[in-house]
Amino acid sequence: ECEEDSEIIVAYDDQLTPEGFVKPDRWSKYADRFLVEKGKGEAEVLFPRGFVYVLVDASKSCKILSVTATKEVYPYEEKKSFFADNKLLNDIFDVSVRTQQVCTIDGFTDCVNRERVLWLGDAYFDCMGNYYSTFDKGLLLTTLYEHAMGQTECGALGGYNSSNVKPDWLLMLSYNLMYLEMVTDYLLYTGDEENLLPLKETVKKLIAYAVSNINGRGVFDTNYKGCSNYWDWGYSEPEGENLKYCG
Repeated sequence: ECEEDSEIIVAYDDQLTPEGFVKPDRWSKYADRFLVEKGKGEAEVLFPRGFVYVLVDASKSCKILSVTATKEVYPYEEKKSFFADNKLLNDIFDVSVRTQQVCTIDGFTDCVNRERVLWLGDAYFDCMGNYYSTFDKGLLLTTLYEHAMGQTECGALGGYNSSNVKPDWLLMLSYNLMYLEMVTDYLLYTGDEENLLPLKETVKKLIAYAVSNINGRGVFDTNYKGCSNYWDWGYSEPEGENLKYCG
């Protein structure tokens, strides 16, 4: 309920600053923004958001009358367990499985909050965890199909899918090699060759892209529109950098 037109900003996070606020430097660009007219108004977020804490900021005087959150969870069925005579190892397994579950919607997403897009690098490791802990064959196949939809003219797959970023961004060869591994792992663990056949041309183009980028020393050396072989998140740290031309 607003006394006059007001802009409402809603931010989400799983961490707080020492002052008790959602960290604006981490998630401000992923916040939702609404314009509520004078009087009673409603704002609804349609895209899934994962959060522990929510920060609501209004540009004018407003009163929140009610808040409703809908829980959206992928229907996982845990089929495997792990036990060791070591509490830390047991905790790591439990947290890993739970993290994978909360970071899954119709595919393996980047994280529980933030943009929740489908990163190839995350998908590779999540698929391996899925084979052991839950073995959801349909989810694995959907993940392969979703990333195949992002194949570019050069044959490479984008580093992540479902994005408004130009499709030729982040064509790291390491991610593309992970995709080939995901395809072979799927066949190894499921034996489902029939449902992989629609990906045959995708794989052929991807292999051709990789082979065409073998340099005179016999190693992969891609640099398509500034995207090299590997990606290292260390570049965002004070002393880190993006790994270029490894090999």
